Amino acid sequence: MIVPLISEVSGQVVIKGQVTDPNEQPMFGVIVHVDGVSESTTTNADGNYKISGLSAGSKKVTFFQPGFKKVERTIDPKNGVHRLDIQLELLSQDLAGVTVRGEKESGAVMTTLRPVEGTAIYASKKTEVINLDNITANLASNRARQVFSQVAGLNIWESDCAGIQIGVGGRGLSPSRTENFNTRQNGYDIAADALGYPESYYSPPMLAVKKVEVVRGAASLQYGPQFGGMLNFVMKEGPDSMKIQAESIQTIGSYGFFNSYTALGGTIGRFNYYTAFQYRFGNCWRCNSDFDNYTVYSTLKYTSKKGTTLKAEYTRTWYLAQQAGGLTDAQFEDNAQQALRDRNWFRIKWNVMSLSAKHEFSSSSKLDVRLFGLIASREALGFQGPPNQSDPINDPAATDRQKYRNLILGDFLNIGGEIRYLQRYAIRNQPQVFLTGVRLYKGFTRSRQGAADSTYGSVFEFADIVANSSRSSHPSGNVAWFMENIFNITSKVSITPGLRIEYINTNTEGSARTVYFDQAENVILDSITTGSSTRNRWFPLFGLGASYKPLRGLELYANFSQNYKPINFNDLWVSNPSFRIDPNMKDETGFNADLGFRGNIKDVFQFDITGFLMMYNDRIGYVQQVDPELFSVYRLRTNVSNARTVGVETFMRWNAVETFIPSSDWQCAIFSNVTWLDARYVSSDESAFRNKRVELTPAFLVRTGIDLGWRDIKLSYLFSYTDDQFTDATNSIQTGNAVNGLIPAYYVMDLNASYRIWKMKLSAGVENITDNRYFTRRATGYPGPGIIPSSGRTFYVTVAIKV
Repeated sequence: MIVPLISEVSGQVVIKGQVTDPNEQPMFGVIVHVDGVSESTTTNADGNYKISGLSAGSKKVTFFQPGFKKVERTIDPKNGVHRLDIQLELLSQDLAGVTVRGEKESGAVMTTLRPVEGTAIYASKKTEVINLDNITANLASNRARQVFSQVAGLNIWESDCAGIQIGVGGRGLSPSRTENFNTRQNGYDIAADALGYPESYYSPPMLAVKKVEVVRGAASLQYGPQFGGMLNFVMKEGPDSMKIQAESIQTIGSYGFFNSYTALGGTIGRFNYYTAFQYRFGNCWRCNSDFDNYTVYSTLKYTSKKGTTLKAEYTRTWYLAQQAGGLTDAQFEDNAQQALRDRNWFRIKWNVMSLSAKHEFSSSSKLDVRLFGLIASREALGFQGPPNQSDPINDPAATDRQKYRNLILGDFLNIGGEIRYLQRYAIRNQPQVFLTGVRLYKGFTRSRQGAADSTYGSVFEFADIVANSSRSSHPSGNVAWFMENIFNITSKVSITPGLRIEYINTNTEGSARTVYFDQAENVILDSITTGSSTRNRWFPLFGLGASYKPLRGLELYANFSQNYKPINFNDLWVSNPSFRIDPNMKDETGFNADLGFRGNIKDVFQFDITGFLMMYNDRIGYVQQVDPELFSVYRLRTNVSNARTVGVETFMRWNAVETFIPSSDWQCAIFSNVTWLDARYVSSDESAFRNKRVELTPAFLVRTGIDLGWRDIKLSYLFSYTDDQFTDATNSIQTGNAVNGLIPAYYVMDLNASYRIWKMKLSAGVENITDNRYFTRRATGYPGPGIIPSSGRTFYVTVAIKV
């Protein structure tokens, strides 16, 4: 309804009104946008809004609130005050990810999270969102350097050719199985053990992922105290407009690579469903690197008439991989494709479950309850000697006992839950947002190590022989409460304080058997050592963010958040007599501080420039010690030093054609992602560490490229450069066993293309165009030890159909 009112303001149009819900109750925080106006407005606590300073003429006004149908009205007001009252209707499905734009969607590869998303606050934080529907990349192989190409500051490990385990680290933190991020899928944990062993052996298939959300160290208040932040894979759902939709994606590639992805999804009544199955196998670029992998993901969501959403999810992944082992520096230079191990195997069984409920009490208050669980196992089998030592099975002089392989088994059983409540309110007609929540978590981890089958096959069974072995159990518990509040001082300035109070309990109990033999294979010593450890602690974490938005699409933001990393299982229990643990070892503490400037100018130029400081106190490592009574040398695991990392992360993307010809069928986007890092050990009592570079911290990371398109044809070129980096705190250049040493600087170039025709999509690509020889890691254990070469030049072709 439009009601003209008398206005004493000449030559000016004012639009105002009230927005109500289906029960005719006022709605707070509804976004009201007028095409051609630089900023949107929101309704106050009484549901009222007012937009002034408009010129006369036709206007399109859009009203949006997550969980409700978007309303668009076109009016043609003359000078004066005009009233437009709107009643919003509930959606049958949760479309919280929809954004309101006055222009058409940009199709951007990367965006940022809004200040409030569902029941989470991201105001003033450095965030990135990778929209996988908009990238041209090898998703069948989970190629991380392509998926994360426009996220600044990430160091990426390439441990296998199929991306079965994604390894991502940032700001001088190890990329090992993304252990320094709180890794989640649709908001729930997927790592082995969030407290004592936060490594992610399961990585979601990128073909089943809609988008990837990255929140840096400031995520410590809402998602756990990790230094790296939070990494969340948001999975696909069934389409709202179809009862059933089928999708099939088939990929073949170099060295026998094959990937088959099949999915079904849709909406029937108030139920939305999606299920996907992926099967992959191949031989990889190196010898003895065969793999076999399948993943199943299923979800069912129900939305009631009153907007309550219930959702159940289940994921199962299984894979078996042969591991070629590591190489020394000389072996890598001689032939990077060679394999010195032919009976090393790795097997994963991963089951993740989740139940969640979301309810909106009103347009200003929301509740989110989520339960999750994990049942998983990891098995590593093989000869784990250094690459300059041959496998005893090839030595005619080796005894039968020496030919047995080593088996490491880990069983993980975790359960947890999170409750979040978000309340919108107003102070002096300025909208404010309050968030609070509780997290409960219980983990049960068991590990066993000992001699196993002496053949070449993937026989994961312990052998009944006299040999070194160990068993241990690691129960853990966690309770946390957190809160954050966005205080909007003005429409342009806000501050966001936050607090998290954490209680952590970690326990370890185990035994280790040590056996010594003489040259005639007679047992001369057979001893069993037992031990246990319990740690209880609680601590607060504080954070404060600030944001200033001088113009539409521009934001100056700052954030300070404390971080905390508890001692993990490896720091509580060591079965090797050559290693010892400092009983006074402390947890690691520190903080992340960001100062950044970001923006999106008319959907043609996007940028984010961030300077940061990360302090990492009491970093845990090894120092060499001498026993004062036995005079034997051993390695002591203890707090060795504080570490300081400063850096600048930059990202820019320019849609060149859109700048000059907005409606063109041609597309050309140029992006640049450059990071500078300086990470040093400071305040160390060990002279060997003092002022040395922190391991796994390249001074420069560069990823740049161009995305071209004409109608349904897409072409993407990516150049990636990673500067040299060390793998240990002493900054050794090279060692005999290749476990420690320098990782030389390297660059890689990739080219991907796609073409859509009818309901089909054809894709192809060449990776590592110049066939460079390089490596991203030196492994201390599996899949090494030693240098793990990355793949040379490879090709792939994909055919996809969706009906």
